[in-house]
Amino acid sequence: MWLKINLLFLLSAITISAQIAGVSASKLATYCTDVVPENKIEFEPSIFANFSPSGLYDGNARIPQLPEYQCLKVNAGMYFRFTYGAFKDFEIGFSAPTNVSEVDIGAKYKLPFNFKDKTTFGLLAGLNTLFNNSNCSCEQDSMGKATNTALGYGLIISHSFSKNFSLDFNAFVMSHFPVESSAGFNKLDYSLNADFGYYFVKGIQACLGFNYFHTGFNNSNLNESLLILNPGFTIEKGEMFIIVLDTPITVFENNIKKSFGFGFALTTLLN
Repeated sequence: MWLKINLLFLLSAITISAQIAGVSASKLATYCTDVVPENKIEFEPSIFANFSPSGLYDGNARIPQLPEYQCLKVNAGMYFRFTYGAFKDFEIGFSAPTNVSEVDIGAKYKLPFNFKDKTTFGLLAGLNTLFNNSNCSCEQDSMGKATNTALGYGLIISHSFSKNFSLDFNAFVMSHFPVESSAGFNKLDYSLNADFGYYFVKGIQACLGFNYFHTGFNNSNLNESLLILNPGFTIEKGEMFIIVLDTPITVFENNIKKSFGFGFALTTLLN
């Protein structure tokens, strides 16, 4: 059974540079070692909505606003992903939002060995770049932090505890092209992701994900950290499509607003 899902709504909460994209996953927002079948294309539209309270920041502390000025900020969008099974155990793909303001290119390779037929390993690499529909290759967010082109690489581990219970784990880093902002140069970013999945009935998988992102700058006072708890489901009742629903919730943040949201993706395999 093919199972390839990849959601990008987590990118709405952090800078683009902290996440490799364009490749497939088996649960929510953590990549698996399996790849798209050779000479087949996986197409996935996904939508997200993020909700966060408005407010000002002073260093790490959020400044409460008067009740009459409090509101809920909504960030919503839609992404498309195409992933191609170039050859056995290797896939390459890209993803972009509907306005093509950014393009993320990724590749994944499943290593030709395993541990006791339960644990498999893979390698991950990607290039993220911003277009902003202009000639500028770098933009700054509201705190003057650069969100620029970045290269990333990492490791994937998938483990099966039983026929119905499994785990995917990723660890990867991103290095930036040297574009300076008011916060100084971007330094090395890293991310740790884990998704647990359990099929409690045939064709429906309950998932629980943990996603940690860290974005570093020369000015360490402006470093960003984010820990997300991400419960959700995958629905695999059709032969050629899969539906994913999830609800990311921020449980820890540094220099990033707390948020919650939901995501939806429809993954289809094209011959």
